[in-house]
Parts: sequence; C-alpha cells; structure tokens
Amino acid sequence: MPTPTSSSVSPTPDSSSASPEPSEILAVLCDSATDEQIAILEAAMKPGYKVSKVIDVRTREGGEHALLGIVKGPDASGPARWIGSKMTLEDLQSADAAAAAASTAPLMTAPSEKAIDYLNQTQTCFDAIYE
Repeated sequence: MPTPTSSSVSPTPDSSSASPEPSEILAVLCDSATDEQIAILEAAMKPGYKVSKVIDVRTREGGEHALLGIVKGPDASGPARWIGSKMTLEDLQSADAAAAAASTAPLMTAPSEKAIDYLNQTQTCFDAIYE
C-alpha cells in the first residue's frame, strides 16, 4: 500500500463564468484513507465485495469527506465514491450507483454544492496518489 501523502488540489476558476464575483477556488486535502476509514467502508460492503486503494478528499477542517475506492465484486469492478462527515465517516452515504450497489450505505439524495466539489476532486486525488 502506498504511503499516505498530502497534496493540495485546486482547480482553476472557470473563466467563462458571467458572474461578477470572483470564483471561489476549492482548496482540498488529498490523502490515502486512514485504516479506520477503510475499516468503516469494509464494514459497509455487501457480501462478496471488496474495496481497495481508498483515497480521502476533504478540507483542512475535515468536516466532510469524499472517498473514492476501487470496488471488486460479483458483478462490479471499478471506482466507487462515498461521502461522510468527520474522520469517523458519520452518516456514510453512497455518492454513485457503484457505491450503492457494493455497499449498504444509502444513496445520497441531495448533495450540497461543497460535497459535489469534493467528489469531483476524488479522481484527481486518486491519480496523484496511485499513478
């Protein structure tokens, strides 16, 4: 397993926006998930499914966490995303169909804009750590 690394990932603001206000740049922390977070995800996996290479995207305050992991199971293989709050991933929810199919975490119903921003950063973070 790669050693956890921290890196800041900041997308450039959308210059095509017609908004007179400057775009807010989302600064996030990108890390391998902790052993505790991986254990929480593993406990939520449905029988026959495994998750590996889990990354965690969050703000420095660490209130909301977007996770991406590689799921392998009976009829799925590929990335899946979850979201939870605090380091203990309270209120763990599936952020996509792959996560919902592989785990018992309910599918998110109304993600906040901030949650969507974190989730959008997960692939960039994954690539920075594993490729």
